[in-house]
This record gives sequence, C-alpha cells and structure tokens, in this order.
Amino acid sequence: MRMRQVNAMRFTAIALLVIAGGSCSGCGGGDSGEVTPQQRYDNCLAINDPARQASCLIELSVDQEKLRDKPGADQSRKSAAEAADQIADPFSRVEAFFELAEAYIAADKGQQAKVTYDGVNEGMEEVEAPADKARLFVMRAKLKKAADSRDGAELARNDLDDATKLLDEIKLAVEKIEIAGLLIAAYEEIEIADASQEVAARLAEIPDSVEEWSGKVEALVAIAGVQRLALKDSAAGVASLDKARKIVEGIDLSTDKSQRLKKASRMYDLALGYIDAGQSDPARDLLDTADDLAKKDPDSADLPDKINTLRARL
Repeated sequence: MRMRQVNAMRFTAIALLVIAGGSCSGCGGGDSGEVTPQQRYDNCLAINDPARQASCLIELSVDQEKLRDKPGADQSRKSAAEAADQIADPFSRVEAFFELAEAYIAADKGQQAKVTYDGVNEGMEEVEAPADKARLFVMRAKLKKAADSRDGAELARNDLDDATKLLDEIKLAVEKIEIAGLLIAAYEEIEIADASQEVAARLAEIPDSVEEWSGKVEALVAIAGVQRLALKDSAAGVASLDKARKIVEGIDLSTDKSQRLKKASRMYDLALGYIDAGQSDPARDLLDTADDLAKKDPDSADLPDKINTLRARL
C-alpha cells in the first residue's frame, strides 16, 4: 500500500494521492463465479494480514453498494475499520483509513467518512519522516474537502499549510519536488492561488540547491512534470527539460568513464520526460545516445531493455 519512494518521472502523473490498496484473491474484481457476498466477506475476514484484510473488505463494500446491499456494505466498512486499526505501520494504517474514507464518500456518505478521522489523526502523530507526514497532510486535506461540502475547503487549507511548513525539512530534492507538486495541485483545487504561487516559487529554487550534476538533472526532470501537470505550463516544463539536457550532454566521459552509466540513465529519464511532454525528436536523440552508452557498460543491467521499451512509445 505504501508509496513513499516515488520515482521522479512517475510522480508527475500527480494522480493526486491515489490511495493504493492491496489485492486479495477471491475478494473482488473480475468474475467471482458463484461466490456470494457473504462468502466473500468471510474470505476477507480469513486474511491474517490486517492491511490486506482492510483492503479486501473495502473492495467488497464498493461491490455491495453497486448491488444496493446497503446493510452489507455498512458491515464491510465497519469491519474494514477494525482491520485498519490493527495495522502496525502508521503510514500504512493511515492509508487504509484514507481508502476507507474514499469508500464512504463514493457511497454518498461523506459525513460518515469522518469516523475514519480518529484513525487518521492518531496514525499521523506517529509518522516522523517529514516527506511522509507532508504527503499525509495533503491526503487528509483532500479527504476533508470531499467529506464536508460546507467547511471542507477551509479545513483543507489548514492541512495544506501544515504540509507546506514541512518543505524545508525534506532533504531529498526529488521528494521535495514531489510534495511541492502535490501542494500546488491541491491549493489550485480549493482555489487558493496565492499559496499555490508561493509553493511554485519555492519549487523553482530547488535545483540550485543540488550540487551533484545527476541529482540536478533528476530535479529538473521532476520539476518539468510538475510544471506541465500541476501548473499547466507546458512551455516551462520543456524549458526545464532543455536545461537538464544541456547539463547531461555536457558531461565529458573522455576524462571520467565512471560516469557513463549514470549519464545513460539520466538521458533515459530525460527522454521519458520529453515523451510525456509530446516532444519526440529530442527523446529519440537521447535514447539513441543512452543506448550506445549503456551497451558499453557491463553494469547496465536492464537499461537497454528499458530504452527499447520506451522507444516503442515514439
């Protein structure tokens, strides 16, 4: 269920806090054959892992709502809350409660989603890593907005402001960019333009804080995705990619071949960024060069295969 190490390129989908749930055999999705809802419920309860049990029950409740089995859905959600409360890892526990809250909201029971707040709040108090805590603040903000049509936006603003305060405590540049992107999109969603612009200004400063060339390139590629998706500024995104390309192409391997694989990897990342931005020509050139470099390096592992897979998108 956890999404802590988010790849800089994938993050930019800003799927905005997709709360991932585990899957469980026989608990939903696809053809369940002759298995009845009661049997599915019993199968869920038989799962020993509380995170998987909670996810199984939540999935069942969604299907029960589709069948208009309101009592059954209520019971599944109640049991899911009990399972979620038993999850030891606080981050995963909070995610489970968020997933449960989404199920309540999808069933038009936004007010009842508030029964998850205690579990969310208690779990968040146990999370110490600034990036993780910031992610959860943003997730809780979206929950509050969805669950409370009257005061939700104001309540969400408070959580977003708390997440913003954590930005300076996040040391890893790519993680900081991820959180900044989530904040920008969330502030825009509740129409707080000044706060969104403030975070965007801080976002632009992050690459300058990274001294090592590879990390700077990763930061610029991540920022390009945020600019394109959260800020809706495709031109700025391409400009960030161009800046990163200039850096990576300036790495001279004639004096230091140990940088060869790292250069190939960053060129791959850049190519993916250009493809996502609809820029095929620079992506093709970067992939050709990355492929040549990777084939010369005995430690390239699966990079050539990844390059060929990405080429198929051109």
